[in-house]
Amino acid sequence: KKCIQHFYSLCQQIREAMNYLAESKGKPDPKVLVEKYGDYVRCASYTVNEAFEALGYPKIIVDNLNAYWCYLGADGDNLSFLHYANMLYSYIIGGATIPSMKSHEISLALETRIHELGGDIWFNTEVTKILTDEEGHVCGVRLCDGSVVETKHVIANCSPHVVYGRLLDESAVPERALKLTNSRKLAGRGFTAFYAFNKSPEELGLTDHNYFVYESSDSNEMYKKMGTMYENYGQATCVLNNADPNCSPKGTTIMYSTTLFTADVWKDVKEEDYYKLKNQIALAMLKRFEEALGLSLQEHIEEIAVATPQTYARYCGHPQGVIYGYESQPRDGLLNRIQAVEEDRFVPGLRIGGGFGERLLGFPSSYKSGANEAGRTLRDIEKEGE
Repeated sequence: KKCIQHFYSLCQQIREAMNYLAESKGKPDPKVLVEKYGDYVRCASYTVNEAFEALGYPKIIVDNLNAYWCYLGADGDNLSFLHYANMLYSYIIGGATIPSMKSHEISLALETRIHELGGDIWFNTEVTKILTDEEGHVCGVRLCDGSVVETKHVIANCSPHVVYGRLLDESAVPERALKLTNSRKLAGRGFTAFYAFNKSPEELGLTDHNYFVYESSDSNEMYKKMGTMYENYGQATCVLNNADPNCSPKGTTIMYSTTLFTADVWKDVKEEDYYKLKNQIALAMLKRFEEALGLSLQEHIEEIAVATPQTYARYCGHPQGVIYGYESQPRDGLLNRIQAVEEDRFVPGLRIGGGFGERLLGFPSSYKSGANEAGRTLRDIEKEGE
């Protein structure tokens, strides 16, 4: 109890310090930071593993507190402790919310509100080119039908790999933009198995909403195995009915298991082996889940669908099927990106938001990133008007 209370007290200070940094707009008073947020300053440069070692908690406490590392997709030697602590504190203290119509309901709510405010949304209208003028400033976008929309401002909700490698002319991309983008590490490639069972969660023995199944509590070891095709034993599994009982007909269950591949191991899969392999991995994940919980689920499957990195690449357009943007690294973590957000803007009139932006991955982070870039764009427009 003492360790947990101490940990959440530390997390609360980290949250308050980060709020102070945001309010100070990158110009904090060093005296305030040291006097009021001393623990924040002391652990600011620590990775997750370094921080837990310094805190000296018993191993069982550390193993449980560290279980959420896969939600940020980096191992304990590379993930910023400030980022991790802030995420865990938000999740535990603030709680989680699941819309009754799932995440798509959020999109529909945004769509409704945009129209209420007089905005337009053009569906099925791909931007194939971001256009720039002779001075290198954004001047428009070309759409998939060949038409051009003139504009001086674009916010791209996609990977800088796509923006700089495909959407902009090569001559419009500064060398520094290419160097920074190529220096960043693509994060976890997604693999998800969706199961529909013909029994209720209670009948199946599924009592919780969220399960983490690891072969080891060592995040470094698990991360390395996620870089292989057949030794990837980690998974986060959700039983949707235990959060939303009405998500499927009575007496049935929806469950989905997600793992990450930390390397592009799917690039060598032959087309004729693809379906067999993805089903093989999905079955192996289910077997590991059954073994971990002592359950028998396979005979109750009514439907199953499997999404591989290729699936995510096709539907989302992300390089190699990454679902976690760029991986958080000591030199390229949350604080580094926030501090360098203006410095890393290379093309006048162009901003990049979403999961590849300064807030990194996740629903809240992506929305916050989009809101931040929208606000900055409005300020850009105001400055131009002056």
